Amino acid sequence: MPIAAIPQGVEIRKISAVQKRALDELLGKQKETSLIETLIPSLTLLTLGLTGAYIYIKRDTIKGSLEDLERRAKEYAGQTVTEAFTTFGETVTGGAFDPTQPSTIQPGGVDLTVCQQYENDLIELRRKEDDVGEFDYLTKFAIGYNKQAKYQGMKANGCSKPPYVPQNDWDKA
Repeated sequence: MPIAAIPQGVEIRKISAVQKRALDELLGKQKETSLIETLIPSLTLLTLGLTGAYIYIKRDTIKGSLEDLERRAKEYAGQTVTEAFTTFGETVTGGAFDPTQPSTIQPGGVDLTVCQQYENDLIELRRKEDDVGEFDYLTKFAIGYNKQAKYQGMKANGCSKPPYVPQNDWDKA
């Protein structure tokens, strides 16, 4: 039989099943709270550390994007929002923002139908979309907006959906 040293003033009593469940529940909650209180600062530090590492790795890309955004902001200063967005969109995409008008570029001097001109514009927009930087959200938005405008123009002119255009995007136009 084991022998235990019990400090003076400590009384050992048998507890009922209800008291045992209540005690287990109390100790369980204290353990969970303790675990959460321990994890929150650790996860916060981990998140901050990973964010800092990502920014450090991508610093040149982020810096370039911010400089480009600053240059564009200065370029469009003094224009109304609509004028600035239209100018920016035309600069980025190289196409007209008017959905009823395809670009007038005729590749190789070949005369194209209106529908072929729209398809040519869409192909050019897809190429530019592939060349956009990871953090250049404004350019991505302008290209997406212009693509939707082209879909609307194609529909207005009775053109059929090109096979590379997602059906969902075509239905939204």
